[in-house]
Amino acid sequence: MEESKGKRILMFPVPFTGHFNPMIQLAGIFHQRGFSVTILHTSFNAPDPSRHPHFTFRTIRPNNEGEEEDPLSKSETSRMDLDILNTVDAAEEVGVRRLVLRTSGAASFVAYAAYPLLRDKGYFSIQDSRSDDPVIELPPLKAKDLPVIETNDPEELYRIFTDMVEGTKSSSGVIWNTFEDLEGPQLKELMSSNFQAPFFPIGPIHKHCDDRPSIKKNKEDDAITHWLDKQDPNSVVYASFGSLAGMEEKEFLEIAWGLRNSEQPFLWVVRQGSVQGTDWLEA
Repeated sequence: MEESKGKRILMFPVPFTGHFNPMIQLAGIFHQRGFSVTILHTSFNAPDPSRHPHFTFRTIRPNNEGEEEDPLSKSETSRMDLDILNTVDAAEEVGVRRLVLRTSGAASFVAYAAYPLLRDKGYFSIQDSRSDDPVIELPPLKAKDLPVIETNDPEELYRIFTDMVEGTKSSSGVIWNTFEDLEGPQLKELMSSNFQAPFFPIGPIHKHCDDRPSIKKNKEDDAITHWLDKQDPNSVVYASFGSLAGMEEKEFLEIAWGLRNSEQPFLWVVRQGSVQGTDWLEA
């Protein structure tokens, strides 16, 4: 506590739920240990500061319009979500250390790191007749298991993945929202692939943060918990597509019948407005 007194940490999360929440939880961990925390954010999906009174929030606007300068001293540490890539240059320019928080698992980062090689080998253009071919670089995946990201600028996507991987490697450390018992082989694989930065697999991060804002529960939450408690271990299929992904009604129905025909109990999170052309669950 004495060493952290007077120290400030800047955190710059991507403005999406899956990125923002783990970083806010990490901010709570640092605050409990005596650090002051400033959250930098854009106006898109801006957080509600009243829910996090212990932190300082600053909105980043183009060309700092309406914002006063808040220079950093070299004794401060900048910790940020690497998916906002220009923070790499910003940290170097002002001379602060940069740590990376990986909000997803180590396995997904292994896939990101392998993306350039997989692209060069033509995995993302494989015809359906070869879709069962194994991906030697990512066992036990098959070619049909690889996500296809539709974009009008594949070279830009390639650059983003490359910069993300290289930016992580050049950081002062990587905080992982995972733990060794869950992803030990993946973490070891990454540590053996020219990573100089130390790893801190401290996840799940929310388990370490006691200073979380209260969340209003409803009857449905309790009903789900009671239902889960009655199911056999390792028997429930969980499906969720996050806070952004959308789908067509045809895809929605295909998923629904797939879950039904699995003959397994399942818990499926469906976000209102996620099915194109429908307001809710008309289908």
